[in-house]
Amino acid sequence: MVTRLTARFPWIVAPSTLGAPFGLPRLRATPFGEQGWDALVVEVIAVAALAAVTGAWTRRTLKRRPALGRVRAGRSAWVGFILGAAIANALRAIGAGTAMGFGPVGYGVMVVLGMLSGTVWGITLGWIPGMAAGVATARGESRPPAAPTTPAK
Repeated sequence: MVTRLTARFPWIVAPSTLGAPFGLPRLRATPFGEQGWDALVVEVIAVAALAAVTGAWTRRTLKRRPALGRVRAGRSAWVGFILGAAIANALRAIGAGTAMGFGPVGYGVMVVLGMLSGTVWGITLGWIPGMAAGVATARGESRPPAAPTTPAK
């Protein structure tokens, strides 16, 4: 899927040609190829940041507007995924910049390119959690109140 996507829309890989992390962070149990354990730790932290930011943004929107429709819930998850992907790729760029020993300017450029790459990939693939949030949200209904925790007398 990624090969077909990048072949049809080559602008998706433009930030990666300048050294930014490619795609979204991957969750692995062991380092990939010749990468060290430090690269694996950065990837796992980036995955956790992506999930946390996406979930927190979607939860925030659902708490602020409990009677949220499917489309707005989907858009909220999509925006949360874009923010999460930008933060996750910025973390990955920090790890790569540290490993490469960039100076302050190169380090800053690497982080900005990482955020740009994450934003592009978040826009491209954010419809997946957006669809999931839209399907999981009941149309126009508010959430039922929580059940009382104390027994009735």
